[in-house]
Amino acid sequence: MGQNELGQLLDPSALDRAEGARGRLRLVVPAQWDGEPTELEITAPLRITCARCDGGGCDACGRSGALKTPDDPADRILRVQLPAQLGGGVVLRLVRPFGDTWPIEQLLLELVPGATPSRDIVRLPPPAPLAPWTASPPSSHARATALGVGFLAVLAAVLALLASR
Repeated sequence: MGQNELGQLLDPSALDRAEGARGRLRLVVPAQWDGEPTELEITAPLRITCARCDGGGCDACGRSGALKTPDDPADRILRVQLPAQLGGGVVLRLVRPFGDTWPIEQLLLELVPGATPSRDIVRLPPPAPLAPWTASPPSSHARATALGVGFLAVLAAVLALLASR
């Protein structure tokens, strides 16, 4: 990642000044998901509205009002974390949502509360809790290996010290 890209991530005003293609996708999220930690999987459509002209046509979208996304639906899958408070809706700005080979520099993902989710949005199950880690005493082979490595490290340090004199 170059300095310019890193600067954009750290400086939202740099994103505002970026001149690349910018798409907009509006999706409905069920209101009952508000306040719950939720990861969403979204399959973007083949064409999304150009955010620069709101579909009217401009230089960024080739005067079509829309931006093309990858042909393969698997390449159009976006994963996002639903913000803790959806409120009346939120806008997430995704930088290079389909990778560097696609001309869409930014995607403004509008998530608004509603009764049922948009058809291209799936709520992913929460990750399974991690099993508690239990330590078991190392085997005699592991102890011998650890002792051997420790001995070699001490020997190397002594030899380096003697060589420096």
